[in-house]
Amino acid sequence: MLPDLPLGRHPAVHTTSLDEATAIFSRLTTPARLEPNERTGRFEWRGNVVTLGPVQLSAHQYGAGFRASTESIEKVFTTAFPLNDAPTEGLDAGAAVRVVKDRQTWLASPDRPGGFRVATGYRALQLTILQSDVEAALAALRGATSTPPLRFEPGLSLEAGTGAWLHRFVRFLVDEVDRGETLASPLVGARLADSVVYGLLLGHPHNHSARLAAARSAEPRYVREAAEYLEARAADPVRMADLARVTGIGVRMLQLGFQKHRGCTPMEFLKERRLHLARTKLLGAVTSTVTEIALDCGFPHIGRFSAEYRARFGESPSETRARARR
Repeated sequence: MLPDLPLGRHPAVHTTSLDEATAIFSRLTTPARLEPNERTGRFEWRGNVVTLGPVQLSAHQYGAGFRASTESIEKVFTTAFPLNDAPTEGLDAGAAVRVVKDRQTWLASPDRPGGFRVATGYRALQLTILQSDVEAALAALRGATSTPPLRFEPGLSLEAGTGAWLHRFVRFLVDEVDRGETLASPLVGARLADSVVYGLLLGHPHNHSARLAAARSAEPRYVREAAEYLEARAADPVRMADLARVTGIGVRMLQLGFQKHRGCTPMEFLKERRLHLARTKLLGAVTSTVTEIALDCGFPHIGRFSAEYRARFGESPSETRARARR
């Protein structure tokens, strides 16, 4: 019998069949092959899962060790935080990243071959974030969709910097879920989960880090002031004349400044902020309807909102709402 796991109020998986585990793993995370890497020991997998807005937290423990591999991680970013010293490594496009309790882990990006190898008795917390949510947050920071697709550096130190902060924060979230107190409100959970997403984007290296930093450091004061104004009033009616008044800069120069430093117009930047705000509300405010949330976030045309939302997140607003209520 395996010992108790964190997130015990949210049981999701318990199997001793490797074939069943393969099917469950493919459904919960990404299609993958699971193969034993040890001849001895009885396979067992127990997992608990909870969703907080755009973030899924889970806890896992295994009997006999195994290897999971996939040709392409589908639509999620994921990382793990070991709870014991069982030897483990993450696999990223053929390169192995050692996973050591309290010292180092790996961060897997979508659309790349990957997987992991674990030894008997491995226990860990896992953090999974939908690709659409992370890239939407990046677009909200920049004001425009980013190409090429976002890729994080696979190695993540847990001893200092963003990795250490993220490790502490995930443990805090798990502890709060286990207490059943602070995160009783879905909206609170969604806001806390946003901290994870933005913390990674702003603190851990990825293929857009240099461009994001350069744009922020080089952009003129009036672009930064206009962006802050739009972020603070994303749900309110805003006109270009308002931005010109706040910044003291003409409309034409504002347009050119945003295009140069944010890769979009001020109104495109505002739309990205509104879409991200709407998604946070859809994932958290379970008593509000899709129409109410769309109107609250500055989208007067519901059909157009639904089309733009699907284009950004790959699902309809009602599908997001249904997932939040499960």
